[in-house]
Amino acid sequence: MPTDFYNLYYACSVCNRYKSGIWPSPELMALGFGFVDLCAEDFSTHFQEESDGSWRPLTPRAEYTIARIRLNRPHLLEIRCLLQELALRRGMRSSGWEIREQARQLLKDV
Repeated sequence: MPTDFYNLYYACSVCNRYKSGIWPSPELMALGFGFVDLCAEDFSTHFQEESDGSWRPLTPRAEYTIARIRLNRPHLLEIRCLLQELALRRGMRSSGWEIREQARQLLKDV
């Protein structure tokens, strides 16, 4: 479904290239695989952020998303660890998708 609205996925250019026009087959979707929609779904329902910055999938859709977009690439792990460290230094919560909002605050003062 590359022309479907729900195939649009906000991502950096590299992640966007990995995703491309790919959409799970009907067979995979029937098994619960597909892309997690973080605009409509809670991060912690699908992912567990580990201390090394990696995201561990908790659902088939998270597994598919991580594998397809390669969300545990080394530089992404490094960025997440740095954000965790900044958050901890500021006494802020440091796990999950919420870090995105907190990063704005952390970096605003740098």
